[in-house]
Amino acid sequence: MKFSKKWLFEWIDPAINKINICGQMTQAGLEAEISIDKLNKFKKVIVGNIVECTAHPKSKKLKILQVEIRKEKIIQIISNAKNCKIGKKVAVAVEGSTVFKNKKVVSKLLKNELSEGMLCSFQELGMFDNYINNVVELPHNALIGENIQKYFSLKDSTITISVPSNRADVLGIIGIAREVSVLNNLNFSKLEEFPLTSKIKNLDDIKILTYKESPKYVGRIIRNVDLTRETPFWMKEKLRSSEIFLEKNIISNIINYVLIELNQPIHICPWDSDDINLTFRYSKRNEIFKIEEKNSIVLNEKTVVVENKNSEIIFIPSSKNSINNKSYLNKSNILVSSIFLTPKYAKNLSNQDWISYKILETYKRGMDFELQVYAIEYVTKLVLKICGGLPDPIFEQKISSNYFKKIKIFLHFEKIKKVLGCKINIIEIKRILIGLGFKCLEYKNNIWKIIVPTWRYDIAFEEDIISEIVRIVGCDHIKLIPIKSKNFVNKKNEFLSSLKEIKNMFFYKSYNEIISYSFINPLQQNFFIDNKKTISLLNPISIEMSSMRQTLFVGLLNAISYNQNRQETSIRLFETGLCFKVNKKEKFKIQQELFISGAISGISTEKHWNVLYKKLDFFDLKDDLESMFFLTGYHSDISFFPKVFPGLHCKQSAEILLNNISIGKIGTLSPVLVKKFNLKDTVFLFEISVKNLFPFNVFSINNVSIFPSSKKDISFLISEKFLSCDIIKECELISSENIKKVSLIDIYSDKKFFKGMKSMTISLFFQNQHKTLMEDEILKLVEKCIFQLKEKFNIILRNK
Repeated sequence: MKFSKKWLFEWIDPAINKINICGQMTQAGLEAEISIDKLNKFKKVIVGNIVECTAHPKSKKLKILQVEIRKEKIIQIISNAKNCKIGKKVAVAVEGSTVFKNKKVVSKLLKNELSEGMLCSFQELGMFDNYINNVVELPHNALIGENIQKYFSLKDSTITISVPSNRADVLGIIGIAREVSVLNNLNFSKLEEFPLTSKIKNLDDIKILTYKESPKYVGRIIRNVDLTRETPFWMKEKLRSSEIFLEKNIISNIINYVLIELNQPIHICPWDSDDINLTFRYSKRNEIFKIEEKNSIVLNEKTVVVENKNSEIIFIPSSKNSINNKSYLNKSNILVSSIFLTPKYAKNLSNQDWISYKILETYKRGMDFELQVYAIEYVTKLVLKICGGLPDPIFEQKISSNYFKKIKIFLHFEKIKKVLGCKINIIEIKRILIGLGFKCLEYKNNIWKIIVPTWRYDIAFEEDIISEIVRIVGCDHIKLIPIKSKNFVNKKNEFLSSLKEIKNMFFYKSYNEIISYSFINPLQQNFFIDNKKTISLLNPISIEMSSMRQTLFVGLLNAISYNQNRQETSIRLFETGLCFKVNKKEKFKIQQELFISGAISGISTEKHWNVLYKKLDFFDLKDDLESMFFLTGYHSDISFFPKVFPGLHCKQSAEILLNNISIGKIGTLSPVLVKKFNLKDTVFLFEISVKNLFPFNVFSINNVSIFPSSKKDISFLISEKFLSCDIIKECELISSENIKKVSLIDIYSDKKFFKGMKSMTISLFFQNQHKTLMEDEILKLVEKCIFQLKEKFNIILRNK
């Protein structure tokens, strides 16, 4: 919002002119900037009087003017301005003058006629206006030959305010003046009392059917108005400072003037009838409203319109074009209307070109319904002063609406002290609230009953009033009182820290993390659950998102399919997320559990002349998973046992056990599902319950043994039903002090073996922390291992 500083001082004491009011308003929550009109935009431009005006013989658009610039000094100027008339006082740039952008004026021939200067428009002076071809018209009492800077507010300042979205009151100068008055402890000027005010007594002759979206209407007819009058220079200057386009007729400029000053939208239309019969209604779809003879607009459905007794739309609230009917300029009787539109309706208005942005903003934030009558009186005063006329009594119609209910809030004085941490004088609080328009009705037991003013739609709670007090007092004037508290160090969140380490490990192994929806396609999920019982949503977005997920596999497979269709040849993905299942112990309860899942597919590395081409397989995924377990410290307690899971290959899937407790699964995707998910290659997946992995085992730090190590291999035949992990654990239990490590180095089967047998070779690494192991000690340990394996697994040693 922009306005003249002098205009603001018409409402408040000009003694504060030297105070930085922009700084005050910014501190109070209204971001304000001030800019000063530059005097050097034009030089030596003077007042001239048009004494003669004739048409140019060689051009229909040009006129030959004789302009008096000082006593007995007349010059000839060629101009194409439309408002050049004899007797007009205009802005003249003579030879040697400088206009906007340092353009110097010189005499020149135009169509063989000498022009000794130029008549200046606002644009040519570097000032705001929207009529390029219209020269500046000065007051009739302007002295010929004077510098025109005297007649403009060039020494004035323009204030620009960024109005908060919840503040309706500061969209007008009246609200800003109220703020500045409170900030400087000044008395705010009371609104002028107009002698014209007289409400109509007999309502029988007036029928106004208001609407729920427009619950209050205030209007008046002004008769015998001279609509040909020019807009006064002082009004043009104020509108120019606010960057408001000057309209062609005086009435439009008057309602713009009132809108800026009072933030009250006014609608004016021609009115010939003596009967007032107005009806508010919703427009029909594609209904046409005729603005001019050759100009009309098509209305959307449910747009509030006002029609007369002939069912003709006479204007649309919030419209900027409804008053521009050509017949309007030929009428002497006008209907002045003030309409309250509800903010809810205004927010739903579509962004049509006929809607006035300024008016719409006022309606959206909330209009002061108690100021409507005053606005009508104020417009009437301006119309009578400039255009003359006779006013009829004011008529008003209002229906019940929640917007007209005054908000009452109880303010506890002790709560102010509790919230702010300091005490503010009661007299100061009352001064602030009364200055802002609040009414303090009662003071009892340190509790006030506050009535919120009708222009403050943003105040609804006690905290809002306390915020207003702080805003006016200023945060800088509130004493800082340090909060006393016992400082303590928060314990590290081991869960989040550990989960982050696991994610980083996968990142290092070229995995990408994905995030998928918790709602998935139940048909795809049924491939991976035993009971086929899904948790369905009552109102799903679509069938593809109608079930709560019980596995992360669906999201991973869809992501892999998406990337494979975009020619990705090597894919490694992982995801951490919640899965859901019905809690059987509690009725109507859903149990959620955090899982980490991963999938790989495609080639191991990009093609390279020095790297062997290899596809990713089950053991690549198992290796990555074992790296994760090594990070958690559980690598020695993890085991993999063959087990068939839904959706996984029957011969390439395993259950993951931690200390004989199932924590997850790993395997190859079933070939059937490869086609179902539109995959182009085999996929290997794992899924692990996160809760069983934390907290991590604490690593113990041991000194590195300085004594030599030794290695012995044992080759044997063993039944295929036994797993290598069981063999390794059994050997490690023989002597934890001397056997440092047991590794499987070879496993295979052959037809020459006994049926159901396989060959295994393990390596035993021996080392003691305190001494060198002798050969006979090592052999005894090897024999003990062989004996134990024979006893438990019935192994058969192989011949060398």
